[in-house]
Amino acid sequence: MFRSLFLFIVSAVLLLTNLTVSALPGTFDPGLVMTDQDLYSLPLAYSSPQRIQAYLESTGSFLATYRAPVGFIDAGANNPAETDDLLLDLIFADVPERFYPRRTVQEPFGGQTMLVSELIWRLTRTSFGNSCLIDYSRSPYRATTDICIDNETRPINPGLMIALIQKESGFIYGACARTDAENASYCQSNQFRLDRLTGYACFENPDPAKTCFDENPSWKYHKGVFLQLYKATRLLRIREKSCQLGGRFAFRGGGNTYQVGNTVTVSDQQIVLKNGITCAMYIYTPHVSAQLLTYNLLRQFQIDRNYIEVRGIDPNYRPSPLRPTL
Repeated sequence: MFRSLFLFIVSAVLLLTNLTVSALPGTFDPGLVMTDQDLYSLPLAYSSPQRIQAYLESTGSFLATYRAPVGFIDAGANNPAETDDLLLDLIFADVPERFYPRRTVQEPFGGQTMLVSELIWRLTRTSFGNSCLIDYSRSPYRATTDICIDNETRPINPGLMIALIQKESGFIYGACARTDAENASYCQSNQFRLDRLTGYACFENPDPAKTCFDENPSWKYHKGVFLQLYKATRLLRIREKSCQLGGRFAFRGGGNTYQVGNTVTVSDQQIVLKNGITCAMYIYTPHVSAQLLTYNLLRQFQIDRNYIEVRGIDPNYRPSPLRPTL
């Protein structure tokens, strides 16, 4: 009771006095692109879908008016090889239904459209974004509770997804974010970028049949605003946990074993991975320059300012010290 009262008072102080909890490192650290506090906090600027919507409107973003169709081609299996209903239910038989994407997304919302601001909010803050790791070592595949995303308990900062969208497609602000962006010769068409909004499954491969182009038969399972946002959020969150757990859960690629505490070679640099979300971000985009861009975008979007909530980190954490907003 007293702890709840304390947190309520702190939140009220932050709201009423417009103070800041400083979290993002003052200079770019390739091993700590963003802190756990950054990830599990809710800034005032993005503290509701309405505030996210107002921000997109303020920048003149095309996403402010775009309504994305919601739904999975694979009915919520997160696996394009599996489409049979009975098999889908078997895949998710061992986890609570709140982690089954068909129950949380496909059945209640499939066929509807949502504003991008609403999708960002739901995927980062509500059970709409819940999911569990799929264990591909079993036959048939099974979802496992070894690693699950539970947004009811551990929602994340929507600012991360806003930064990811800007990094990958430039739709948040700037010349290529506007409705008339395709009139500019240096902007790819709006539809092309919407289909690849977060760069999910857009691998660095010159063969269009093996990356995010229509020549790739599997691309349809990742194409479009909803699937791009859902799967990008899911991958970052699942990999954050796999990086923390390490061992059999660690991702391996490019001669690296991605887990917290390990040294990996990225862009010819030796980098010690200092937390799970930084590790996950390198799995998503294995370039130091891309992480520097993300860091700068997070600073620009001021995700470390005006915190009104901090959840999912050290239970003894107190939002301190405070300093006036610049």
